[in-house]
Amino acid sequence: MSRSHVFIPFELIEIPELSPSKGYAASWLSKLWVSIRYIKQKLNHAISQSDDLEANWMKQNENLTAAAKNHFKSALLSQQYCSVTERDRKGIVDDCFNCYCQWIEERFKLINASHFAPCYAAPEPVNTPCNMLNMVVMYRMLALMAETISSKDQLTLQEIIDEQGDHGDFDANYPGTNSLLTQLIFMAFGWMTMLYDPETAPNPYELSLSRQTRVSKRAFNTTVLLSYEQDFGLVQQPLGRLFRVFGNVIPQSEDTSAELNHILSSPTASGPYQSSEYLVLSCLSYHTLSMVAQIKIEWVDCINLHLEFDEGRRLLKLFRFPSFCRLAYPSKGRKTFLYRILAGKTPDPEPHEFFRDVLLSYRLLFGQNSGSWKAFRKAYNDVDGITRNGGILCDPLLARLCGQKWEKERAFYKDLDALDAPSHYRVQDFPFLGSRLLRLQNFSKRQEPHDWKVLWNDRRDIMKSYTFWAVLFFGGGTLFITLIQLIVQTVLSSIQLKAAIEQNRLQMLSITG
Repeated sequence: MSRSHVFIPFELIEIPELSPSKGYAASWLSKLWVSIRYIKQKLNHAISQSDDLEANWMKQNENLTAAAKNHFKSALLSQQYCSVTERDRKGIVDDCFNCYCQWIEERFKLINASHFAPCYAAPEPVNTPCNMLNMVVMYRMLALMAETISSKDQLTLQEIIDEQGDHGDFDANYPGTNSLLTQLIFMAFGWMTMLYDPETAPNPYELSLSRQTRVSKRAFNTTVLLSYEQDFGLVQQPLGRLFRVFGNVIPQSEDTSAELNHILSSPTASGPYQSSEYLVLSCLSYHTLSMVAQIKIEWVDCINLHLEFDEGRRLLKLFRFPSFCRLAYPSKGRKTFLYRILAGKTPDPEPHEFFRDVLLSYRLLFGQNSGSWKAFRKAYNDVDGITRNGGILCDPLLARLCGQKWEKERAFYKDLDALDAPSHYRVQDFPFLGSRLLRLQNFSKRQEPHDWKVLWNDRRDIMKSYTFWAVLFFGGGTLFITLIQLIVQTVLSSIQLKAAIEQNRLQMLSITG
């Protein structure tokens, strides 16, 4: 609220002109009105100065926020996008970063900043509500975190906290700073890396993960996360060891050989490409998954939940921020700020290939099949309407990758060193997500059409589908022609019988006559 709103609007008061000739009372009233005019002028001048000062403060805060945001961008991207073209840097990368920042700001709005106020050393921001963390402090904190992560091996959460206490906007001498910062940094790390979704109102001295999705508010049902709460004692452990306590938070390359043996030994392993290490487009397109297998999609914020499939609920989780994957995937010869966290957990292939797997999976599920990307476009338009009213952010890159032909983003996929999209892939083409795709494909193959609509939309085995409809068409046509012939023969026989009866009757009449 502007400061001018708390003052009386004196400009609306009519002050009459009084003549001194009307006596002592009139003279006294005249002096009173003059005093009021003087006070009014002074108050209006003070209000004007206050508004100007507030506007200057707000402008200064906006400039500080922009500078802190650019600092964060530099810390986040400098190691990975120094060699990309200027056109790409000003195009896709900037769009992805802006979407990424919008999402982070939305997450930080969930924090009750007054809870962390005791350790807050910076001056109170002018235009920030008391329940929101100052954006300047937020971006400075994130920038320092990115720099710390990029510069150290075997990093611990405590080292990140110490850096914030030494060089950040927090009072390291306050008795409760360490515990408050521990929870704040744990939240910020989860949102910055999108490895997990932290609880915004955790119990004291606990590191907590959220038990429900932000989009659907539905409780998690996942095999990726094994634990949701841990005490502060783990902050001294390397980040990799810390996150393993919660489950498979950090992406790891999967050994697909066991899954392959299970798939190939199953009775459904038949038909073209079924007897080799292949992922088949016709079995994995969203059109098939939704129309034939009756699978629903749940969009999630945690990247390692991508392609996790719940067979009982027929629910497929998909990561809804491909912009982050594009930011995390490095240019040639560069490494992302996440490399030091992921390195060592996935020695072969390189850890950044996980983000490439995620991006290419959108093409496999949606971009290569017209029925799939058209269905997504319709669903995305509906979701986008809800987004504007419900405050759920949608990633514009998601619509580009899933809501149109993949050929329209050929340059994007070329930047990922991806080949032209085939109708089938080797499992090794998805070193991190191959097993999840195999499990999804195996479930898709087991589904049998239960009505004519599903049968019409079933394109999992093209030859089998075409053979069925060819037999149905020609067989049905033959049956129809046979039926017509039978009807014609019946009619002709009926006519002949009637004629014979009539002829016989005439003969009988001629004999009796």
